[in-house]
Amino acid sequence: MATLSACGAVVLPLVGVQLDAEGVPHVLLRPCGDDKIRGPGLQGFAGTNQAEGGGLLDGENLSGWKVPAEHAPGDVDFPLFAPPSQWAAAQVGDQDLRAGLTYQISFGKAEFNYEYTGLVTFRLTDIDALEPGQVWADDRSMTREAFEELAEESC
Repeated sequence: MATLSACGAVVLPLVGVQLDAEGVPHVLLRPCGDDKIRGPGLQGFAGTNQAEGGGLLDGENLSGWKVPAEHAPGDVDFPLFAPPSQWAAAQVGDQDLRAGLTYQISFGKAEFNYEYTGLVTFRLTDIDALEPGQVWADDRSMTREAFEELAEESC
């Protein structure tokens, strides 16, 4: 794993998206151990531009949700546009996947310097191309088992 520095949080592949049996996208969120997380959210931005170095995108959120508080969720899976009710998420814009938007799900470790950020960036075409049992994470599709192993090893 990369050495942590005072320059900011390291970005880790701790978030994935998978389709359930009915074709509904679900978030797979895997914070490290029992870490509390801060600011989980889904943001949909116009266009396809990615931030340099795979970091957080910037711009107007057109489709998603935002959670203002800290939580200690452990591993959690939930529908893309329906985060756990105890998170009291605020909806932003349309609550469905739209062509032409680039989506990003992220969270930070709840510490003064964040230490790490869990992140996945995707488009509708990435999710539509998933086969049963596949997860979109780390800018590619993989098996659920490969995602779980990647997230575990990233911590």
